Amino acid sequence: MLFQRVGPTALKAANLAVSEKNLSMVSKMIENGLPIDKNTLMSVNRFSLQHPQTDVSDIIKMVKLQIP
Repeated sequence: MLFQRVGPTALKAANLAVSEKNLSMVSKMIENGLPIDKNTLMSVNRFSLQHPQTDVSDIIKMVKLQIP
């Protein structure tokens, strides 16, 4: 499966931990058509750390709509 190779590789390239939470974030980003690059990964991760009460799916939708 492509995601199993892309997820960990993208996280490592962005200097993010390869964890269940981060892999789920990458999966949801792919589902929502966001680019899986260092800047986008770091932005979504930063927003999720700043707003831990907010579901990462909602953060991804806001990033996709360029709301933050």
